[in-house]
Amino acid sequence: MNQTECKNEAYRFQAVGKREVVGEFNGGHVSSDAGLVLLGEVEKRRRIIKRLGECFIDYRDQRYCEHSVEQLLKQRIYGIAAWIRRPDSVGGGVFGSLRLHSNHKNDAA
Repeated sequence: MNQTECKNEAYRFQAVGKREVVGEFNGGHVSSDAGLVLLGEVEKRRRIIKRLGECFIDYRDQRYCEHSVEQLLKQRIYGIAAWIRRPDSVGGGVFGSLRLHSNHKNDAA
């Protein structure tokens, strides 16, 4: 049986604030947010969620809308990726604020 060939390459991503973001497979420091950082990088480069948002017809009255369809999709997709049951606010430091506000008493966080 052949042994797996291991590579010690480092994958560098755009910094988050003053923090350097590096992906390595050497078993070093592990972050549970790494998948979200990768997802954010893919979105920045490929604009997949932006293009998906353009497929929807937004029938909402824009005078009363705070968030675009793209922002709502990002919130839901990043929330699913992070296994957040109710993603009212997702990825604050990585993706910026996508917080949604509700006037319903039962929706209080």
